[in-house]
Amino acid sequence: MSPRPYKLGKRAADVEDTRERVIQAARQLFSEEGFLGTSLDDVAKRACVARATVYYQFESKYGLLDGLIVNATQAAKAAPLDRARKHPDARKGLESYLVEICKFWMGDLALFRNVYGLASVDPEAGRLFDGYDNRRRELLTWLVKRLADQGHLRPGVTQQRATDVLWLLSSFRSFDQLHTRARLSAKQAASLLNELASTILADAGAASEAQRPAT
Repeated sequence: MSPRPYKLGKRAADVEDTRERVIQAARQLFSEEGFLGTSLDDVAKRACVARATVYYQFESKYGLLDGLIVNATQAAKAAPLDRARKHPDARKGLESYLVEICKFWMGDLALFRNVYGLASVDPEAGRLFDGYDNRRRELLTWLVKRLADQGHLRPGVTQQRATDVLWLLSSFRSFDQLHTRARLSAKQAASLLNELASTILADAGAASEAQRPAT
């Protein structure tokens, strides 16, 4: 006789709950002690689970780091970014995107600061973050194409160039410099980033004219 459905459902829920506790423990410890200063034993102790459970769920500390990145960028947290990219008016979508990305980075500032710093000195961690940054670039490429299709790019600015600019402006390192060095809030940083992004955009009037149907 196969296990009853409700038992299977409870087991899956328990596994997911344990996974979430381990990830949240790792988030706290990586923010407090840094990745290199944290062991899987530390994570297991903070999560109140056996060390073997952490190994079973993530296989290694890098696997746990990958799980943490996925958790930090999961659909629920990334939903405002996705809505911004899909705004019917791509120009307004870009403005909203830069506001939301600043909020996103600010929401896990200590974590992102620690792990992005790690990526610059640890090849394995660097590969994990390269994967995330490549996905971010792919989404920006799609947004830039919409900007171009709607006539929002400044004449002479290629889609490649626009993607490069927006990828740099929306990066964590750009936000962290503005927040830490220039002491800007997330709202102020977004305002400045939008001002800088305007250098690749056509004048609003020209863009409106480009979208007007020919008579």
